Amino acid sequence: MGHVRDLPSSAKQLPPSSPSRNTPVLGVDIEAQYTPIYITLPQRKDVVARLQKLVQNVDCTKVILATDEDREGEAIAWHLLQILGLEHQQEKEVERV
Repeated sequence: MGHVRDLPSSAKQLPPSSPSRNTPVLGVDIEAQYTPIYITLPQRKDVVARLQKLVQNVDCTKVILATDEDREGEAIAWHLLQILGLEHQQEKEVERV
């Protein structure tokens, strides 16, 4: 599948409510200690929506992230945890293989 999020390449990719939409530093909220503002890649929106639907299913008790063991794999797993809302939850077991 590959990467699911990235920093925007133009202001048009940012949501209208984004704090950095009108600043010269794209994808970074300079008012919030330079917090990056990631966007879901357009070619991955359908996959992310399907994953979100599956994770929200009450029968889903465990999520297994099987990414490569390199830094890119770590980044993809981290972004998926963020997007799927699994980073700080207790209801579902998350395993990385």
